Amino acid sequence: MPACHGCHKQFNFPDLDANWYCDACAAERARIRRNLTATMPSEPSKPKIPPPTTHQERRKSIVMTTETALDIQIKRRLGIVTAEAVVGMNVFKDLMFEMRDLVGGRSKTQQNAMRDVRDELFNRLKDDAAQMKADMIVGVSLRFSDFGSRGNAILAAAIGTAVQIEPAAKNES
Repeated sequence: MPACHGCHKQFNFPDLDANWYCDACAAERARIRRNLTATMPSEPSKPKIPPPTTHQERRKSIVMTTETALDIQIKRRLGIVTAEAVVGMNVFKDLMFEMRDLVGGRSKTQQNAMRDVRDELFNRLKDDAAQMKADMIVGVSLRFSDFGSRGNAILAAAIGTAVQIEPAAKNES
């Protein structure tokens, strides 16, 4: 017949717990354990590590034209990210633009082309920043200029700084 490890009395197997203690001794051990843990100084809690983010989540990062914002604390600057694009306009677009230039008004074709270039630049910036494991891109600047022999192409460039932000600011955004 097995004996309790606490009081050393003889018991049947079903009357002992997995650690070989009877019900009375197991209850006494639990009471002692509670008292000990209540009087022990608690260890400082470890800071929570945010769950790892995927490349797709990082690609949704925030892009700002300013270097700072009141509610965002930059933890680390990772480096400069750049994107360039040279976009040529086809003959028909050039003819339509020339007509608009003579008559006056807005050229939706040119506006759409500029918007597409801008979106492409932002996507490239976000890709580069995601590869650096950045949370944001700050201080973004866009530049557009004529390119080509007749000015029939647009050179667009974007530059910014990839940064990691403090976890508190990351959770709020």
